Amino acid sequence: MEKDEVAYEAVKNANRMKQEANQNLGITQEYNAENRQKLWDSTKAKSDYKDMVFAGKETYLDPISGNVLHKSQSAAQKKYHMRNADGEIVSHKFAQHTANTDHVNSLKATHQNAKHNPFLTDDDFKEIMNAKENYRILSQKDNASKGEKSDYAFILDKDKNISSSGKKKIAEQKVRSDIYLQGAFAARTAQNVGSEFVSGAKTNLRNSAAVLGVQGLRSLADAKKEDRDLQEVIQE
Repeated sequence: MEKDEVAYEAVKNANRMKQEANQNLGITQEYNAENRQKLWDSTKAKSDYKDMVFAGKETYLDPISGNVLHKSQSAAQKKYHMRNADGEIVSHKFAQHTANTDHVNSLKATHQNAKHNPFLTDDDFKEIMNAKENYRILSQKDNASKGEKSDYAFILDKDKNISSSGKKKIAEQKVRSDIYLQGAFAARTAQNVGSEFVSGAKTNLRNSAAVLGVQGLRSLADAKKEDRDLQEVIQE
């Protein structure tokens, strides 16, 4: 076989490896309530985080609002008299004292960037986004009013009357989360690039054996001994 044909076959099979490696990767592109609930949010992780923060207690002093938050919504509703004697809802003050677990970096905002990474899966996204480093406890009222706003927009909202110490706490949580997410996504991307590329290599290298020739196979064997990068061998 001519040298050009050998090079062509090697490149073709290398491209096939990459395509096969990518077939199980990629984050679902559309963000909506159904996909959020089914693919990316985690009720269990949120509950576990709340348990960790409350540490066996039923109340928690929120450093952001300065209010005492109740782990149980029903306990807050009872304490702050949500209903009158006739069972009618007469107060929503309980929402200021009910604890919610909130994503520091929201699923929606992060999805807008992460969905363009072809080497991440929905499971990767869910695992990383629901790590404790991307969680905080907020009052139900603050969580609802924050919605999908960024932390900085929330801090600068004059209607929220957040104290200086509360703003500082939000900023600290934001920086911590940003650092964690950037590192976690980068590490998982590198891991998936390596494992997925190599996983499809065996079959395709068998198909390339005829064009690689004896020298090519010897290079692969040497690479295995030396733990060299598979892509370097293919390029050779």
